[in-house]
Amino acid sequence: MHTRDSHLNIIVSKVPQVTLAFWIIKILATTLGETGGDTVSMTMDLGYLTGTVIFLSALIVLATLQIRALTTRDRQGGDSTLNFTNLKENQGISDKTFAFRIPRGVDVISDDGSRN
Repeated sequence: MHTRDSHLNIIVSKVPQVTLAFWIIKILATTLGETGGDTVSMTMDLGYLTGTVIFLSALIVLATLQIRALTTRDRQGGDSTLNFTNLKENQGISDKTFAFRIPRGVDVISDDGSRN
């Protein structure tokens, strides 16, 4: 049986690993970003505005591709993937969709403690 302290020790022991991984990824991303930006704007002589447009476009494309699917892993190791296809923005939803109706036989207690 695990106690609260043993769970805390497990969590705390993972902190240095997460911190190290974070800094490695941060340094690599910053270095690659700076190198790419310098290459486009200075070495290729395209200028800062063009470099910004190129990298912003890449960010939007890659983020869109990443958001099209969501995969989660449960504690038993099973994966569940949700694929988002045929997305339609701003379709409008009727207020009736979210209407709450109190079932018969249920007492509702208001904020002031009175029953309705």
